Amino acid sequence: HRGRQRGARDRAPRAVTVTTAASLVAPPAASNASLRVLVADDSAAVTALLRGFLVREGHEVVVAADGREALAQFERQRPDLVLMDV
Repeated sequence: HRGRQRGARDRAPRAVTVTTAASLVAPPAASNASLRVLVADDSAAVTALLRGFLVREGHEVVVAADGREALAQFERQRPDLVLMDV
């Protein structure tokens, strides 16, 4: 429809690979930059893998096992980055 604004439902979701995510959270060399990252996934294996990687990269990690917990952690922690359903 002409003049209609595009909303979130009008756009296809953009896939983010683990490699892409890693490039987003890896601090530049010689930088002390650290992010607070919320990892929201119902798979304990996925959250453990991501937590280990992110902590080794120097980031603070907050984990949520479901959407409700993710929303609560988001409000409480105010993360810099949210990784969901990886």
